[in-house]
Amino acid sequence: MANPTIGMFLEDMAHERFVTSLVAKVAEDVGIAAAFDVRNAAGGAPRMLAGLRRFLRQYGQAGYAPYDLLIVVQDTDCKGEKAIKSAVNATVARTGYPGKTIVAAPDPHIEIWYLADPNAIQSVSGSDRLAPIPSGECEKDIYKDRLLNEFRDKPLGGIESAASVIAAMNLYQAGRNVRSLGSFVQELRSALTTFADAPPT
Repeated sequence: MANPTIGMFLEDMAHERFVTSLVAKVAEDVGIAAAFDVRNAAGGAPRMLAGLRRFLRQYGQAGYAPYDLLIVVQDTDCKGEKAIKSAVNATVARTGYPGKTIVAAPDPHIEIWYLADPNAIQSVSGSDRLAPIPSGECEKDIYKDRLLNEFRDKPLGGIESAASVIAAMNLYQAGRNVRSLGSFVQELRSALTTFADAPPT
């Protein structure tokens, strides 16, 4: 299967720009091209699980076949990766959705994934210094402001540079720097490799 269709359910544009670019890069690394069907939670994070549950039930009732891979993205908001992944997987299971699902849980917020490789940020932003990776804070604005500081000339505060950041990023080192990113990339690469290894249909 050279071109799997990947469904994505996520919170907002920051998730979409970064995670779709990341998945595309890993897919290219393993020798496949992925097609995306991107959906988002109406109301963002507070209504994330309810939106996911509603979407998957409607998707199943419409008679659509499962995606080759479904990726659900939800920030941990300092609740921990394990708790978020457990809640998302339980929600998916309750809908009866039968397809393979991977949960991406940026810990604590998606902005830390953008900042996971200071060398990539410096290369893309043109900064004369390496941006430190924030740690130990839960307040989302701390991470958003740090990203904004690196991309002051961008109207979306660096979100629009996601593809360039991903292209410049050393995923191995970024994953070592930010554990939640590393665990997602490892699980994603394993899943996409099965598509690369599958015989043509």
